[in-house]
Amino acid sequence: MAINELKPHRFVGAGGINLAADVGGDPRGRPVILSHGGGQTRWSWGHAAQRLAEQGFWVINLDLRGHGESGWTTPENYSLDTFAADICCVTATLDSPPAL
Repeated sequence: MAINELKPHRFVGAGGINLAADVGGDPRGRPVILSHGGGQTRWSWGHAAQRLAEQGFWVINLDLRGHGESGWTTPENYSLDTFAADICCVTATLDSPPAL
């Protein structure tokens, strides 16, 4: 795999939910988490994710819970606070603070 190639990855979010992502770039580079808008998926960031990876960033292009290939849960668990908790779980796996 080339250093800038994005590949599928799974993270564990708040409450153990499965979060899908594409990750790639330089694992020693500054981490960047890309998060989509309301009705979108990580595919909306596909080109940007690839360009950031090519520039040497460590890119995590994330599907939020209930979107794309991430797990689904009960409707009351789709609040902005819950999305933020999921992103905090992803951030906790990193060695340095990411750009979001």
